[in-house]
Amino acid sequence: MKICSITLTLLLVLTITYGCSKKKKAEPFNVPGVKTDISRVLISPLAFDGATVAIIGYVKDFSISEEPNQSNVLLLSDKLDNTIIIEFLDNFQTTLGEQILVSGKFIKETNRIVEAKLYKIVIEDNTIRPLNN
Repeated sequence: MKICSITLTLLLVLTITYGCSKKKKAEPFNVPGVKTDISRVLISPLAFDGATVAIIGYVKDFSISEEPNQSNVLLLSDKLDNTIIIEFLDNFQTTLGEQILVSGKFIKETNRIVEAKLYKIVIEDNTIRPLNN
């Protein structure tokens, strides 16, 4: 009986210690949309069609329109070089290779995220923090 009690106590302590010592995954701050990544959207476009998604990626290329009310276009990529086109209206300053978070509506027919809101981010202490809102 004493051995059983010691075993259960030890098991409980190990379980609590293991659960508390896990590194927490960086979570996006509060933005609209399903938190996902580029590869999931590209593999299952039907599942995300019309949905608002939130994706973190790197700026691969961008084109800023000179015309008012004209969409700006950005090419967002991940570490595996999967890319997706982002359309946005905001005046957003960025540089090639910068890591950003995008929240917008995915359209399957064009494989684009439209009406997007872009956020500059920084990752510190394994958490994602906005630089602008």
